[in-house]
Amino acid sequence: MKHYLTALLLWALAACGAPQAQSSGIPPAIASAGVTEADWQTIRDEVRAQSERTGIAEAALLAAVEAAGANLVQSGQINPQFLTQVIIEQIDDQADTIVTLNAELDALTTSEDRNVATAFRNAREAIDQGRLSDGDQLLSQAAERDLATLQQAGLEADRRRLRAGETIASRARLAAAQIAFVQAADHYFRAAEIVPQSAVDQRAKYKRNAASALYSQAITFNDQQSARRAVETIEQGVLPLLPRSSSAKAWADAQRSLGTYLFYLGTRDVPGALERSLVATTAALSVYDQQQDRREWVFAQIDLGNGWMALGNRGMPGAFERATTAFSRALAAATPGQDADELDSARFSLAGLYLGNSNPDQLRQAVTLLEDILTRRTRESDPNFFGAAHANLGRALFLLGDGQSLELLDRSAASFEQSISVRSREQSPAAWARAQNGLGNTHSARARLGAPNAYQQAIAAYEAALGISQELGDALEAGRTAFNLALTYGDMGDIARARGTAGTAQTLFERAGDTQSASEVRQFLASLPPA
Repeated sequence: MKHYLTALLLWALAACGAPQAQSSGIPPAIASAGVTEADWQTIRDEVRAQSERTGIAEAALLAAVEAAGANLVQSGQINPQFLTQVIIEQIDDQADTIVTLNAELDALTTSEDRNVATAFRNAREAIDQGRLSDGDQLLSQAAERDLATLQQAGLEADRRRLRAGETIASRARLAAAQIAFVQAADHYFRAAEIVPQSAVDQRAKYKRNAASALYSQAITFNDQQSARRAVETIEQGVLPLLPRSSSAKAWADAQRSLGTYLFYLGTRDVPGALERSLVATTAALSVYDQQQDRREWVFAQIDLGNGWMALGNRGMPGAFERATTAFSRALAAATPGQDADELDSARFSLAGLYLGNSNPDQLRQAVTLLEDILTRRTRESDPNFFGAAHANLGRALFLLGDGQSLELLDRSAASFEQSISVRSREQSPAAWARAQNGLGNTHSARARLGAPNAYQQAIAAYEAALGISQELGDALEAGRTAFNLALTYGDMGDIARARGTAGTAQTLFERAGDTQSASEVRQFLASLPPA
């Protein structure tokens, strides 16, 4: 579930002052953000592990990681407390991007032009040695040499334009390896302009890659403007090049990408984006064949279900039923034993839908789906999926057991603890806080059924969640936790603490603009007896 970085690569080097080779100390830009020697050694160890996994030069990956770290620090969008983990989480994608870059450069070294082949070979050697700026410069020079020969007519000019486009695209991938997504998108846009107008497939490909780079910028740095540019690129730059009548599969793939980008904007309250996302995803499904394009069809159905579920959460009549239909279709089409990602993604999404209902039968189905996922997704094989599935399982068991079964609530607490154990405060602070809040709800429910010391366990979990949510600046999540804590104090008869914590919750809800929840807190305060 790793939301997912797109391939791009090389212009940001000069701008960020990329390191030229491995160094034993912490790069100054990264050290300035508070990264310790121990943190840096952990990063170096992950670089070594990924270079061994992919077979790329360790110096190349380390230089890319150092440049990426500098970019993250300079962006000002990353909390320094979590910089080390953010850097580590990107390394495997950076390594894979360099693998692609190396393959492209190796292919370019087969040119019949000895000088050209040498230039690409030198660029590859520079990158392997960690001299990324030198590699970028050599690629730039190679591209400009090709562009300088464009006065030649006919096929030779087109050939050089195509090669220049490939070279510029290689620079985009090098930029992507350093999380310089906007620069990577700019490279792709330039590549699309350089190749011959007749090379429609290449132009569409580069523009789709540019949109994908912008979407990576959006999800990595919470940059809505880049997501809007990604939507515009697909609508105005890609789809006109890929008419459905002659390029149906490529057209459908572009529509699905468009749906993904619009869904991102829709979940951030951009008016009409969710509805437009459904239109685009439905358009893709009108082309995908359930048998021949099974994987695309399954994930498009999941996308469709997620869109309807989001609209259902906003009160649209019939949306949950449509989401159920889409998730069920995806689940029915996913083939056990062939593609675990299809099967587990469909089951996870359907379970998430069931969690939004109070129907006990659907909640029990959610438990069954999540427990089945956890037979394959272990903490060792897929800790992120393992943690997310246990968090949802904990909530399902809580909803079933609240006021009914201490045994179910004990299982709920155990699942939340499993989630917390793999999604730590340092690595995944927001998910950790949500799981702690869920754990607090479960212990509070256990206390109401007579479990000893459960109220104290609930308070400890709520206070832990509240602290990190406030630290992250998430007023809405902090407000929810503070209100839960106030309700627990009320159950305990500690009216003074209930009143004080509820006042904190009201302030947080008002800051987040959640007037309905703030009103509920005021009603709770009014119901409390005098202190």
